[in-house]
Amino acid sequence: MKLLQIILVLLLAVLFAGCAGQQARPSEETHKEADYYYKMGISSLNEGNIKMAYVQLHKAYELDQNNKEVLNSLGIVFMQLGEEDKALDFFNRVLQIDDRYSEAYNSIGVINLHRGRYQEAIDAFNRAISNPLYQYPDRAYYNLGVSYYRMKRFDDAIRSFQSALMLSPSFTMPHYGLALAFNKKGDYGNAAIMLNRAITLDQKYRGNREAYKKDLQQKYNQTRGVEATDLADYMEILNY
Repeated sequence: MKLLQIILVLLLAVLFAGCAGQQARPSEETHKEADYYYKMGISSLNEGNIKMAYVQLHKAYELDQNNKEVLNSLGIVFMQLGEEDKALDFFNRVLQIDDRYSEAYNSIGVINLHRGRYQEAIDAFNRAISNPLYQYPDRAYYNLGVSYYRMKRFDDAIRSFQSALMLSPSFTMPHYGLALAFNKKGDYGNAAIMLNRAITLDQKYRGNREAYKKDLQQKYNQTRGVEATDLADYMEILNY
């Protein structure tokens, strides 16, 4: 009898542990409310109102803690706030729910790129690209090109930037990336062509080289590290 009681206690412990580990799915009404706050948060995020986006997305998260879109968006908010560790926690939670969620891989790659962990960034971007349903592979290809560029793998960088342009020909950033990569390979003619195309496509400049040059000089005086080297290279390419 005592043994039977012990077994029953153990079974009940397992049962309650299982119940505790499973979050109840939100009701239809709760799901709709969470979706409302999620959409509000995305709108605030797109407007650059990061604090309001956090408030709205966190409300959506409180209502539906297993919504991968909400988790991913909160990760982006924390990236914007410079809290990369918290952002990574949210992106990894997304991947626990859906291990093919390319946006999370792309964001993880961006964080690793920012931290100088280039091979980890490359692995993450390749995971994002490997999903044929990914809506924005051009972004991942561009980021992949930047990672290769930082590793001085210029041929791989060129191929990645070109892949981004095959998907999105008017995407400005791969043109800037190609200008840098061709310059490093000593292909100064193509470097000049790519930078000129970038300045033409860039809505801020619309082909105004003098305005671009002025901005370069101002940014160069305020920048350090690899970004300053990039700016110096752009100024050099302008003289070709």
